Amino acid sequence: MLIGRIDDLVNAATSISSAILSSTASRKCLTIADALEEISKFSEIFDDQDLYDFAVLYIQDKNQREAFMGLPTDWKVWFLKRRYQTSFTSLLSSGKI
Repeated sequence: MLIGRIDDLVNAATSISSAILSSTASRKCLTIADALEEISKFSEIFDDQDLYDFAVLYIQDKNQREAFMGLPTDWKVWFLKRRYQTSFTSLLSSGKI
């Protein structure tokens, strides 16, 4: 009885682990190079040195990079400008610049 219960728990854990692995494997890894290529398509970002520098720093973080790359194309410039403005305002209010 106890052995059967342990086997059930092991099988359940194995099943969950397999599901997680297959889910993770099917997701495309979004590299920094992918995001830089995407950013370079937008002259509003590419031609603004400060915004471009911010964008390069922003995409260093995997979660931020995934969020940016997952946005609809026509929102990407607005999104980065908004993040840049928010981060700049935060630095000003903290007295760091």
